[in-house]
Amino acid sequence: MNALPLAYFERQPLAPFTSWQIGGPADLYAEPVALEQWEEALLRARREGRRVIVFGGGSNLLVADAGVRGLVLRPGDAMEEFCEVD
Repeated sequence: MNALPLAYFERQPLAPFTSWQIGGPADLYAEPVALEQWEEALLRARREGRRVIVFGGGSNLLVADAGVRGLVLRPGDAMEEFCEVD
């Protein structure tokens, strides 16, 4: 499958993605929905020397007002399954 290009957002506010609705921005943010997009994002982070932080649903997560340095990845709403579990 050829995934659509992954959209990246600089200085993306993270508060809307946490249950507490507080916190500063991510240096770089993306919502991959396909395996190829995850691979692209991880390769970009390595190339640029960025650390990678993966967000889940946002509960039990506090983000500092200063934000997060690095690339924040949050599985997109249309996330496809990577593998089947028997």
